[in-house]
Amino acid sequence: MSYFYQKISKFKPTKKSIQSKKTIFILFDQLSEFHSLITDPKKEILIFIETSAKPKLRNYHKQKLVLLLTSMREFALEKANSGFEIIYHYSDNFYDEAILEIKTKFQLDQIFLLEPSEWEIGSKLEKLNFLEIITNELFLIQENEFDQIFKDKKKYLLETFYRYMRKKYNILMDNEKPIGGKWNFDDENREVFKYKDLVPISNFKKNNSKILNEVIELVNSKYKNHIGSTEIFFYATTRTEALEWLNQFIENYLPLFGKYEDAISIQYPFLFHSLLSPYLNLGLLTPIECIQAAIQSYTKKKSPLNSVEGFIRQILGWREYMRMVYLKNKIKYQELNYFNHKYHLPEFYYKGNSGMFCIDDTVKNLNQFAYSHHITRLMILSNLANLLNINPKELNNWFWEIYIDAYEWVVTPNVIGMGLYADGGIISTKPYIASANYIKKMGPELCKSCKYNPEKTFEENACPFNSLYWNFISDKEEFYKSGSRDYSYLNLKKMDKKKLEMIKTKAKNIKKEFLKI
Repeated sequence: MSYFYQKISKFKPTKKSIQSKKTIFILFDQLSEFHSLITDPKKEILIFIETSAKPKLRNYHKQKLVLLLTSMREFALEKANSGFEIIYHYSDNFYDEAILEIKTKFQLDQIFLLEPSEWEIGSKLEKLNFLEIITNELFLIQENEFDQIFKDKKKYLLETFYRYMRKKYNILMDNEKPIGGKWNFDDENREVFKYKDLVPISNFKKNNSKILNEVIELVNSKYKNHIGSTEIFFYATTRTEALEWLNQFIENYLPLFGKYEDAISIQYPFLFHSLLSPYLNLGLLTPIECIQAAIQSYTKKKSPLNSVEGFIRQILGWREYMRMVYLKNKIKYQELNYFNHKYHLPEFYYKGNSGMFCIDDTVKNLNQFAYSHHITRLMILSNLANLLNINPKELNNWFWEIYIDAYEWVVTPNVIGMGLYADGGIISTKPYIASANYIKKMGPELCKSCKYNPEKTFEENACPFNSLYWNFISDKEEFYKSGSRDYSYLNLKKMDKKKLEMIKTKAKNIKKEFLKI
């Protein structure tokens, strides 16, 4: 019998309490101290489901599984120790069948649940008439309010949404005007990393609990063929640890976060990024407390406005915006393929053996940590997939599998919409594609360490990004014609025809090599 099972089994409800108490189903990403349904141990029984069915749907990263299972077990035990009776249920079935098993076993009439954040889960649970599903208030805005913001508008502009949220919550506002005179300071957040600005060494104490070690052993045994390694696991798995992580970020990393928000480094793959998204998405931290901590740092003059605003924009703006776009589209978003891209995702997205240093270094870090920041996600991984005409659903599933903070509601609009423009412009005005020039600018070390030359386009040692970039624009000329002011398209039209033919031949050969076609 496992250590956790021995502990949690002591808190099983009695027949009397089953008949008299309200039962509440807590999903793995609703582990919040501010969960509106969890109020009184004398009146409520908490249900947790640990299922092997969801991990079998995709090849989820081992560290992701470790984080989810450990955090849920820790949360359940914390609640048990605070007086709640706990039904902790193990099942090989998906959540809808597993909760039905519980209903039958304990003869329950009604079970309460916060609205699931993932359609994959929610679409099945909402069919069960014994489940009372309540609005999920762990986010900062609900769908009906979002509809009012964009009433009678065809597109959901992030800037419109972000300004609304700033005003609603009075964040960095001076009456009706933004503090600093600008709504965002993105133009100040694009510096190349300079080693004179030392990255602090993390002083976060590694969780070495019995529960964590037991889960790592379980994952390595039960899910041994899944992606990634658990050799280095440094993520927080409790609210206490997540708060320590937040405090450490605010004190040590936030001051330079803005300056180097888009920078890429080999030695420091995370640079000054917070890595708070896993805890926000599990419920261990709330968006507002992260935002307030950043504002306090600004007020105390410990962090500059560009850092604080940039950090807040990711949480108050982008995170909430992505969820709303997802809610407006749900399952159909996964199927969108505006450019009709059809190729399979290359195996080097798993193995890191493409020969392109920027790709392989990112994949190496992903296999080790299950995380990389937004520029490597957007401008390296998604960029290359788009230029290679990879099927959007395949890339989306890969992101969903490998990133520790990826859930359906956040990964799908980010990949399908922002990363690939597969939604045809619901989120962005044009594809976020780039040649080697961008990567060289934001991560010069990557290009210096690569066998390919970022300055070359069709020569033997030319960086694949360059020919693929121009080939993409050429192949989609009809699309770019409609926005004829596009700088790259105008340059393409001026390009010597012979040179363009050489570029397209080079791109064709790269596709043959990378895609095995």
